[in-house]
This record gives sequence, structure tokens and C-alpha cells, in this order.
Amino acid sequence: MNTNKEELIVKYLNNECSEAELEMITELFRDATNEEELSETFDRALKKTGSDLEMTPEHNMEIWNRIRSDIKPNFEDRLLSSGKFYTRSWFKVAASLLILVGITYLFFSKSPGSKSIGEITDYITTGSPLGSKKLLKLPDGSIAYMNSGTRITYPTVFEENLRQIELVGEAFFEIKRNENRPFVIETKSISTKVLGTSFNLSSYEDDSFELTLVTGKVEVSSKQENEIVTLLPNEQVFYDTATGSFDKQKVDIQPYTSWKDGNLVLKGDLSMVARKIERWYDKKIVIKNKALEKCMIDATYKNRYLDNVLEGLAFLLDLKYTIDGDTIILDGNGC
Repeated sequence: MNTNKEELIVKYLNNECSEAELEMITELFRDATNEEELSETFDRALKKTGSDLEMTPEHNMEIWNRIRSDIKPNFEDRLLSSGKFYTRSWFKVAASLLILVGITYLFFSKSPGSKSIGEITDYITTGSPLGSKKLLKLPDGSIAYMNSGTRITYPTVFEENLRQIELVGEAFFEIKRNENRPFVIETKSISTKVLGTSFNLSSYEDDSFELTLVTGKVEVSSKQENEIVTLLPNEQVFYDTATGSFDKQKVDIQPYTSWKDGNLVLKGDLSMVARKIERWYDKKIVIKNKALEKCMIDATYKNRYLDNVLEGLAFLLDLKYTIDGDTIILDGNGC
């Protein structure tokens, strides 16, 4: 436990920081490598603020996520010019809003036929922009590691008997176990139901649904066909939108989960690999010769610059590439 960080955050929440301490806070919240540790430290600090408010874990998560989602490139200027971020008066306002959310939630959750996602009035949508990744702590303490170009929509407070979110993109989930409160992830064509488990789920708008299970047990169901598939550890399911069917198989989970550790795993044909590179580096890729699209690739890059990846593709597929601003053009004879 880092006591100094905890004490610094307590001073900040109580509006007691010096100018030098404000600069330290700025660096602390801008550091993308310490999200999980910082979240735990923040929880402890929040309990020491001296507030007379009774903050539930859901309230804490709401405050935490609002802080993290508000960190933009001009965060430092706003922070240093204002001299404060969240004061006791802010906590009172936040708590009042969250109490109102809770009342709204209770009203809707007790109404007949009103428990579907979208009918609870207060939802948060958070995203990880192209070229970046993000850690999200959900209201129940579950964790989502969000890959590039991903967005998640979730309620500020989960329902009494259900935890339900929406996902577009890819995320690695660590779900807190609660047998009386299943966790459901809605994607464009599939519902995924879990009790407590860890898994990688990919469902971008321009790609197929793919789930790889690490621990626990998962059920996936098609919204159109009402087909249900159950997965155990080291199993993967792929949904073919053309046929409307699932394909389940045993896999080595490492290639499908190591992206969160900085590994860019390129496995498949060039058209699919190009979409992954686009999201990873926030670039646009044009494949000039369509004969290249079906060329197969199997390569892994650890924290590499884009030039290193392109050089690798050029070597593996005997192709040439040119960079024009944010656009990369690939050309060659094909396979």
C-alpha cells in the first residue's frame, strides 16, 4: 500500500493541496500504467475525506469513473488553474444525484416489463479511443480492460438481480462472482451470461463475435436463433453472422488475451489483420491489390512502433508499403 499517494489524494479531495502537491496529483492521474493500483488507493482515500456522507461502493465507482473520464489533454491546465477537483460540496451534489438515480432505478425495476437495458434512466458510456487502451472499474467491482476503439455502456447502479452492460469492441473482463446476480454483456447479435469468471470478448462493428474463456463458465446465446452454447476454460466460440451459427473449439488462450499486456497478435488474413492494426495505431490502411487480402499472417509484436510492424509485414508477404499522413498503402503481387 502506498501511504503517501493515499494521503496526497485525501488532501486533494479535501482541497488542502499546495501548488507542488497539485502538480504531483496531476502526474498521478495522468499516468496510464497505474490505473488498478490508483483505483484501490482512491477507494481508501475516499473513506478518509471526513465526509459525513455514507458512500456505497456504487457511489465510489461513479465518482472514480467520472474523474477518470474527465482526464483530457487539457486536464493539467484546468486542475492547476482551479486549484481543486472534487470538494466536499461536490460530494454532496454527487450523492444527491446518485440518490435520485437510485430512486429512479427502484421505480423502473419494480415496474412490470421494465427491466430491459435502456429503461434505467442514468447510464454512462465510456470508450477507449483508437490507438489507446483503458481500464474500467464497474459498479460491482468487476474490471474491464478495454482495447482500442471500444466502448462500454453501463448503469451507475446495477439492478438488484441483474448486472447488464453493452459492449462494442474488445475487452478482457474479470467479473466478480455473484450467483444471485448474473452478469450479462449485450453485443450486436449475442448475449453473454456469466456469474463470475474471466474471459476475452471481441465484437467490433466491422468484425465477428469471438469469446475466449480463461476461468469459470460462460453461456452465449444468439438473439436471432435462440441457440445457447456453454464454454469452459480454454474454449473459444466464434459466431458466423452469415450462417447464424456458433463454432466452438479448444484453443491456446494466450494469443487472444495478451493484447492487454502490450502484445499485438496478428493472426489471420491480411484484411482482418489490417483492421486490427488500424485500431491499434489509429491509422487507415488501404490494400491496393485485392489479391493481398487473403494472404495469411501469424506474427506477434511486443510494444513495437508502427514502422517495425510494417517492415515485418513487408518481409512476410513480400509487399511494399507507403505512408501518406495517417493512411498506409499496401501493395504487392498477392499470395
